[in-house]
Amino acid sequence: MKPFLQVAAGIVTLWSGACLLAQSSKTASALIEAGIANADANAKEAFSYTFHENDANFLADVSSEPPRPVLPEGKWTVPVAMVNAEYRWSVQYDVLFVEGIPYRRITGINGQRPPPEVAAWESERYDRAVAAIHALSAEQREQRLRAPEGRVSIMTDPKQLLTLYSCKITGHEKVEKRPATVVRCRPRHDLPQTDMAVRVGGNVTLWVDDQQPFFHRTQLVLDRTVDQYGAGTSVTFTWSLIDGVWHHTSTELDWVGAEKTTKNVDTPMPGPQMNLEQVNQGKVIDTFSNFKKFRIESRILLPGSSPSVPPPQP
Repeated sequence: MKPFLQVAAGIVTLWSGACLLAQSSKTASALIEAGIANADANAKEAFSYTFHENDANFLADVSSEPPRPVLPEGKWTVPVAMVNAEYRWSVQYDVLFVEGIPYRRITGINGQRPPPEVAAWESERYDRAVAAIHALSAEQREQRLRAPEGRVSIMTDPKQLLTLYSCKITGHEKVEKRPATVVRCRPRHDLPQTDMAVRVGGNVTLWVDDQQPFFHRTQLVLDRTVDQYGAGTSVTFTWSLIDGVWHHTSTELDWVGAEKTTKNVDTPMPGPQMNLEQVNQGKVIDTFSNFKKFRIESRILLPGSSPSVPPPQP
């Protein structure tokens, strides 16, 4: 049996090496196309899970007044704490689905249960949201799915990378102990102005999982101002494989404000007062956990599919 085991081990080794060689020989475009196909196939399964969200914010003290963050719809102020010259606060949500559309139900503020008045207000907010979702048209439903409530507005559609960016494989790294191929994409500057206007400006880095070609991690760094975010802003999306399904598990946004503030500084030396221009900046770390699958009586509405989906059954 010993020679057989040695031959078998040799075959396994050769097979593993062939797989790695085939993976490394793929082009950046082929990896992106495979990642898009797997993401589309994974979407239906991923939308079959409820989950918990922790939205944590960190803001450097660059002004004379502390921030006054508010809950969705702007009614209740969230208390902030100062830690190491940095303001911090967080809001916790249970994310569930109403007719296939995600709804973020507030369950905590700074890790504590919300007070009774906020809990009552959240109950009313949920009822209003359900009524509004029932009244959505097919086009409005698709838009809500493409831009969910509370999501970062500088997301990049991977399909744009195939036409609006120049991409190449630059190496191999591990993400959450899984081997991945690193693909770096730069915006093309030889495109018509109309095409350049529709893409988000900046370099994109992809970590494509080797075992299951999927965008395990994606990072975008802005090279120009987009909405309220200035050049240098970076956003990183991480997806994790949990029980055979890829789930979005974190978004890290290191933002630089598009607008700058000016502070007057008293100098100990004789002379005029100095004005220092400061850039507003901060960080948002949004993490997702506790994924639980729920039973669906009919298919979930995804972008590009037909409307009319009854409420999922828990």
